[in-house]
Amino acid sequence: MRLLVVMTFLFCCHAYATLVAESAIVRCPDIACLAIYIPPECAEPTYSTYRGKICLSCPRNKCPNGYPVTDI
Repeated sequence: MRLLVVMTFLFCCHAYATLVAESAIVRCPDIACLAIYIPPECAEPTYSTYRGKICLSCPRNKCPNGYPVTDI
């Protein structure tokens, strides 16, 4: 009888701990960026914070006039 009570208690505690751990996970929100082409050499990643977590944001175009400078 004691073994059944102990096993039931452990199962309940494990289920509660799993529920608490899953609810504590902070996920980054989905982002919607403009559908424009940025050359790979011009794209600079930007970041933001959401509930204390660093999340990826829309890329920033770091090239002048939006295109890489080529030396001729």
